[in-house]
Amino acid sequence: MTHTDTSLIQEELLARINEKMKQLNFMRSIPADALARLHEEMRLVHTYHSNAIEGNTLTLQETKLVLEEGLTIGGKSLREHLEASNNAKAFDRMEELAKKRNVQ
Repeated sequence: MTHTDTSLIQEELLARINEKMKQLNFMRSIPADALARLHEEMRLVHTYHSNAIEGNTLTLQETKLVLEEGLTIGGKSLREHLEASNNAKAFDRMEELAKKRNVQ
């Protein structure tokens, strides 16, 4: 709060605000590997649920195998496999576009 006029804020309240800011700043530093794992998990869960809503019968674990290992699942249609991989690609593309928009 370096650019804030704090002269009108009670010292006790200001101390509480500063403590909350410390806690918030501590939580912001997410390690890169944890952030990458979170991204992959969100991509997987989004793909699975979006496809399940549309009637795709791949399980969460099967969806994970399709996306991460490129495997095909016996008894499942080509359409279901393509839905999973295309949905994940769309997720990645939306993220790309959002990052570009934030940079501009």
